[in-house]
Amino acid sequence: MSDTLFVNNLTINAGSVFSTTTNASSNNTIAPVTIASGGAVIINGTFKTGKTAGFVASLNFLSSTPNYTLGSNSTIVFDKVSTGTAQNINALQYVNLTIAGASPKSFDVGLIKVSGNFKYTNTGAINVAPSTFELNGTSTQSFDGIPAPFFGNTIFSGGGKKILSSDATIAGAISLIAGTVDVDVYKLNLLQSATIGAGSNSSYFVTGNNGLGRVLVSSPAATAITIPVGSPNNYLPVIMLPDSVSSYSLAAFDGLTVDGTYGAALVDAATKSESVDAFWDITRTIGTGNVLVKTSWPPAIEGANFNAASNAQIGLLHYTGAWVSGTNAIADNALNSASATFSSFSPFAVSKIGGLLPVSKIDLQLAKLNNDVNIIWKTVGEKNTKSFVIEKSTNGVEFIAINTVDAKNTINENVYSIVDKNVNAIVVYYRIKIIDVNGKSSYSNVATIKMNGKHSFEIIANPIINKELKVQINNLPKGNYTIEILNSLGQKKQQINLTSNSTSVSQTILLNNTISNGLYFVRLSGIDIDETKTVIVK
Repeated sequence: MSDTLFVNNLTINAGSVFSTTTNASSNNTIAPVTIASGGAVIINGTFKTGKTAGFVASLNFLSSTPNYTLGSNSTIVFDKVSTGTAQNINALQYVNLTIAGASPKSFDVGLIKVSGNFKYTNTGAINVAPSTFELNGTSTQSFDGIPAPFFGNTIFSGGGKKILSSDATIAGAISLIAGTVDVDVYKLNLLQSATIGAGSNSSYFVTGNNGLGRVLVSSPAATAITIPVGSPNNYLPVIMLPDSVSSYSLAAFDGLTVDGTYGAALVDAATKSESVDAFWDITRTIGTGNVLVKTSWPPAIEGANFNAASNAQIGLLHYTGAWVSGTNAIADNALNSASATFSSFSPFAVSKIGGLLPVSKIDLQLAKLNNDVNIIWKTVGEKNTKSFVIEKSTNGVEFIAINTVDAKNTINENVYSIVDKNVNAIVVYYRIKIIDVNGKSSYSNVATIKMNGKHSFEIIANPIINKELKVQINNLPKGNYTIEILNSLGQKKQQINLTSNSTSVSQTILLNNTISNGLYFVRLSGIDIDETKTVIVK
């Protein structure tokens, strides 16, 4: 269309496209449509507007009140291409709404509602974000994200499923009124400025249809945040309370797997009967320190032997090669919730004794007896528990088994102890590996004790030949150290810097050409260490 069109009534049939943009590359080629007094516009197909002022301004009603109807399959397309001025997106109730073209776009400050699909392909900037954007469809509708400054206040209502069709970010208040919001394979990013309203069994963020879709959230320090997330079939909300400013990526899944990953083998029937048949994949992307994690679930997905469990028998666990319980654990089987404190993140699950963990609670304590360590652990709720393997480490990373104790396998409190004799280390780490009759295992907390062990600094092969100085240092704390070689007058002839990542260091030092045959001193200095040895170089 190149000239103004005068009509009494205008009907755009389903499948038809009517465009008021004659030359999308220009600013001033908009052909208005004038509707006679008393006339009406009925849109059942697609109406494209390139007019700067938006959709309604493309229709010149001679009546005092615009008279138009958007049919149940109508699509309004804002497709102004020219980058000279921004195109305005009117605050109206739309069915299908597409924002296209290349011009900057400005959303009205009022409420913009979409009951159908919302598609965003515009390549221009957004000058003004929608202050309130509502998806209110009664049936399934898809929606794209928009660039910064992103969606402001966002309302999900109408009862129909909303399906994300690209990554999206929300910066304002979120209201979940009716209808689930399925992230599909995309990421829904809820900025720290966003306030998340309460979810429900009928309105929450759906994840778990695949292994990709995630909800991203951020939380200030010492501030609890509730994430109304769930799987395709169940509402599984999570509460996070971090020590520091933190960000998370999370999803919830139906069907508990052996290691809490999507697509892995499901747990066996016995484990399923004593667990919640779901898992949560939570990753912390920003932040350090402890986080209190609380999960909830519907009673319908509890195993047959789980729903009768006492609170003391229920635990929130996370997977780190084995299912491990957190600290400060609290469970409420009547309210279908469990919480614990964690400092690392991975898949999470909820189970009772005999499910993922062979004991419901274990507490490890250490006591020093001269050069010996008394290792004491208490358990509650042993069931199908076979044994306890006591593991020891001198660096807190690499553990070795030092003893095995048979389990008493009773649900009452049990106390065990062994003595690790003649411990020659400055700091020692211990943990208990719990093994059940089916071969499943989990770990206790790691306990640390500081001993009286002293370092030893030895020269291997003295006198030194072939200019190879060999040193052996034991019980060396982690840190930076210096080895200096001094002549008989105390003058430094060579210096070697070393870093200890473990408690023992063995090193061969090739002496430089300034060191001839004679008497020398080798000095080791560093953390609480300053020791000198005499050597002869031949």
